[in-house]
Amino acid sequence: MSLTSNKSSSVLSYLESVSTSDLISDPASIGLTIRELLRRFGGASETTSLTLQDLELAFGKSIALGFSLWQHMAALDRLSAIPDWLANNAPRVANLRNGSAICGLATTHLSSPVTIHGSPSPNGYVVSGTARWVSGFNFFDNLILGFETSDAYCFALIPFPQPIIPIGSSPDSIRCDFRLLDLTALQSTSTGELTLENFPVLNTQLLSRREKNARPAPRKSSLKIPELGVAKSVSKKINSALAAKQTHPLSTDFASALAQINSRITQLEAERCDDSLDLAGPCHLLIQDTLRLFALLSGSRSLAAGSEASRLTLEAMLFDVFLQSENSMRLKIEAAAR
Repeated sequence: MSLTSNKSSSVLSYLESVSTSDLISDPASIGLTIRELLRRFGGASETTSLTLQDLELAFGKSIALGFSLWQHMAALDRLSAIPDWLANNAPRVANLRNGSAICGLATTHLSSPVTIHGSPSPNGYVVSGTARWVSGFNFFDNLILGFETSDAYCFALIPFPQPIIPIGSSPDSIRCDFRLLDLTALQSTSTGELTLENFPVLNTQLLSRREKNARPAPRKSSLKIPELGVAKSVSKKINSALAAKQTHPLSTDFASALAQINSRITQLEAERCDDSLDLAGPCHLLIQDTLRLFALLSGSRSLAAGSEASRLTLEAMLFDVFLQSENSMRLKIEAAAR
């Protein structure tokens, strides 16, 4: 067995010791679990960091945990693409790798229309606007914030903003407001809308600045469709359930459907090496089909409040509201219309 496989086995063993009920109800548990994963397995160098396989295991344990850990790993992935910043911030990088600090994302992709805008100030920028989906309130230490100026797109690494209620009514007052969203199945992600007014971003916090007329440098993501771990985990649950129900009158039909799901998992694993492919849509459809098969096999128990099948189905709604591109949404609409 390879060193990578050995480490992932250890990651799985640790995740199995963590309470799933805490991960789906308590934001503090999400933060503590991420820190512990990084402390045990993240290391202080790129060669010992958590891998895509480890992130898949986190998604398989809890979609809320996987989504939150993905943000931290995606932030590290973005920072790793800025050599000058890495060279000048070695202690901060070490803290992010070993879990002493964990980081989330605000405006992960600057697309139209941009919702946060900045203007130059003597020490950097003053930004205002709303990031409509920010997770990790009270457990992420930092955020990568994206914003638009009159002539550039910028990213900055800032401390997670804490609520600031301005005194008086000065138009230059700094205001920061975080409104938690009512996400029943994802409450442990502590997700909400972050609104900033006249919020200072210092030059020392700036990660990158790209002129609007400049073409962005191509980047290959090392964390492509980690949510595939949900389908992998649920397919194993289906396999175990089938093994215990060998006399089920439809066991052959279930086994055939499971074989098709496993084939699609294998295909997506092979295709994600091609960075030109948008695999989010096919992956999320696969997750939905896998969860549907699990619910069918669970029967009436899948309708019970708090059942594993109903919990996973609710959590998987995350993929319909956030983790998807325009192409992914189009694919889902077409599938629903058939």
